[in-house]
Amino acid sequence: MPHIILPETFNRISGLITSIDERNTDLGDDSPAKLFMQENEIDLAADATATENAELHDKASLMHKLSSENFTKIRDLKMTAVTKKVTAICQLLKRFFKSNPASLGLWGITITASGKIIYPDTIEGMATLVTNIKTKHDAYAAGLSPLQAFLTAENISLANLLVELTKAQAADNDAKDQAAKSENETALRNTLLDPVLVHLNDIGNYLMKFYTGNPRELGLWGFVVDESTTKPTLRTSKLLLNEKITIGGVVKGSSVTCLGPGPIHLYKGKTTTGTPTIIQPGGKFGIDKGFSVITIANPSDIETVKFTAMTAR
Repeated sequence: MPHIILPETFNRISGLITSIDERNTDLGDDSPAKLFMQENEIDLAADATATENAELHDKASLMHKLSSENFTKIRDLKMTAVTKKVTAICQLLKRFFKSNPASLGLWGITITASGKIIYPDTIEGMATLVTNIKTKHDAYAAGLSPLQAFLTAENISLANLLVELTKAQAADNDAKDQAAKSENETALRNTLLDPVLVHLNDIGNYLMKFYTGNPRELGLWGFVVDESTTKPTLRTSKLLLNEKITIGGVVKGSSVTCLGPGPIHLYKGKTTTGTPTIIQPGGKFGIDKGFSVITIANPSDIETVKFTAMTAR
C-alpha cells in the first residue's frame, strides 16, 4: 500500500513545509489542504520557525555530545596510563612479600585468599589505593622502602599519579556534564520538532485520502510516496575496522544516520570510487533519487561504527 515517507533531515523538513505552503497558496480556495489545516490549527509559518529552532538545539546537542566523548577519551587515556603503573607497583610488592602476602594490606592493596590482587574499578578507588601506597612508601626511612629502587628505575612519581587521577576525575565530571547538556538539548529539540512532524504526517495522510487512486499527486506538494509492496525496514548495521558494506533498496526520502562513535563515508553505488560524503556521529544524509544503492565505509582502523538506513528489501 502506498504511504508517505516523512523527511528526517532539517533542510528536508523545512523544504517540505515550504512546498506545502507554496502548493496551498497556488491552489487558493481550491486547495484540499486549506480547510484541513484551518480545522486542525496547523500553522505552517509557526512550524517553519519551530523547525529552525529545533535545528539549533540539535546542533547544540551534537556539540555537547562530541565534547563529552572527547572528555571521556581524556579520562580513559589518563586512567589507562595510571592503571598500568599501579599494576606494576602492586605486582612488584606481591613478589616482594611472597612469603607474607597479608602485608599487602598495609599498603592498601586488596588480595584474595587465592593470591589474586583486586584492583579498583573507579577513579576514586584508584586514587585511594595510590594514596595508601604513597603513605606507606613515605613512612619508610630513606632508601628502605621496597618500592624506592623500582620507582627510580621506572621514573614513577606517586605524587604525579595522584595529579593524573585528579585530572581524570575532572575529565569524567566534564564528560558527564556535557552528556547531560546534550540530552537536555535533544529534549528541547524533540519538544519543538515532534508537533511539526505530526502536522506533516497528518497533512500527508489527508492528501493521500483526497488523492485516492493518484498518490503521485502528493509529489506536487513535496511529499515522497513509497509505492513499493515491501514494507520499509530501518536496519542498523555495524562496520568493523576499515570495513565497507553495499546496501540496495534504500528508500528515497529516508536518511542514513551515523550512530558513531566515529564518522562513516557514504558512496553512491556499489564501489568506494570517488569522493565520499562524510557523515559525522549523529549526522544524517538524505537519500535522493539515484541513491537506492549505496556503499558505506568505516575509515577508522581503531574503532567500529554503527549506522542506520531505511531499506525496502
